[in-house]
Amino acid sequence: MVRKLTLKQQAFARALPTARSATEAAVIAGYPPGHQAESRASENVRKSEIMSAVNIEMQNIAERTGVTPEYSLKALKENLDASL
Repeated sequence: MVRKLTLKQQAFARALPTARSATEAAVIAGYPPGHQAESRASENVRKSEIMSAVNIEMQNIAERTGVTPEYSLKALKENLDASL
């Protein structure tokens, strides 16, 4: 059975790829700052349904921007090689 995500869980999944941390993504998603955001962030990253939504969001970002993990690694390697 596939469980539907709550609105806050959906917001968390959209925020996580660009947030500095899971806790920041939880606050962006509407969880109260502090301990509750930390707890919810920790719970959310352990839920496969939420992480599947995060992966979909990351794919959407890559399609919109053209920046994929491979592109990022290639650019990083080129910059490192140029600085040596």
